[in-house]
Amino acid sequence: MATEVAVESVDELHLPPTDSSPWLTETAWYSFWTTDRVLAGHVYLRFRPNLGVMDAFTYVWGPGVSSPWDTAYWKDVRLGMPTSLLDLEIPGLSHTVVDPFREYRLTSEDERGYGDRFAFDLSAKALQAPTYFGGKHLDQPMHMTGWVTVDGTRRDVDCFAMRDRSWYRRSDFTLFRSAYSYALGGADDGFLALYAAPRDLDMLRDDLPLVGGHETSAKGQRPFSSGVRKVTKRDPVTGHPMELTVAFGEEGGGTREVRGRVRNSIALAANTSMLSWMSLVDWDVDGRILVGEDQEIWSPSIWRAFRGRSYR
Repeated sequence: MATEVAVESVDELHLPPTDSSPWLTETAWYSFWTTDRVLAGHVYLRFRPNLGVMDAFTYVWGPGVSSPWDTAYWKDVRLGMPTSLLDLEIPGLSHTVVDPFREYRLTSEDERGYGDRFAFDLSAKALQAPTYFGGKHLDQPMHMTGWVTVDGTRRDVDCFAMRDRSWYRRSDFTLFRSAYSYALGGADDGFLALYAAPRDLDMLRDDLPLVGGHETSAKGQRPFSSGVRKVTKRDPVTGHPMELTVAFGEEGGGTREVRGRVRNSIALAANTSMLSWMSLVDWDVDGRILVGEDQEIWSPSIWRAFRGRSYR
């Protein structure tokens, strides 16, 4: 069940108390990476108003393959439900809506870990207006600038990356098999594609059909009419994507194929029913390399079956 909201309210916490489901969930997510493309990071805020709780995930990963316990930085802070998202201050993280839909600021500082402090100061300025998928999700390309410090080394951030917001029932017992891919070269250059495995078909197939997305160019935004994402090479040990292709059908006819090469990945579990491979990707778009991401999302039981693990 989608929770419909007024467009002008989505920069603030807005889930209606009339829905009593404990799984009613609202999220705010930001992505970034360093100019040398050594480190990538996410800030992921999840709110469950009917349970009165929030989770604030901050994670930064580096070359190769990471998990939460060996990545550059990982923190999941669980707190009571805040009253506002406009100027949120929690231990180790702040989120400020400087100008709704146009500019945001994220800061973090943690001196309580082993070794040197972790910190970042990031500005997120919109490249375009957000795109809405149904009444429960928006995506918005941003220009992320600032810096991040890990293990005593400060690196600059200057990249084009996505933020998103969502609001709907998201159970910890739902089966997930989906993906989210994008590349950005600027305000009028890039693509965004969302994929999901149909529940009535084979959820172990390694090609996922498109459920939404678009291409942006100097001519404007053009929606995709169809498409498929396929991983062409996986790591033999971890199984994470290493190379992939995304093919798009454009309205009015014609198809395009974009190839991606994964720079680094992290395996995340935002809840007990969701395993996510988050990857920084070099996308070959018509002979040009655009940097972006690929998110491959599984329920652990589906991932285990896909990898051929059985305990019979």
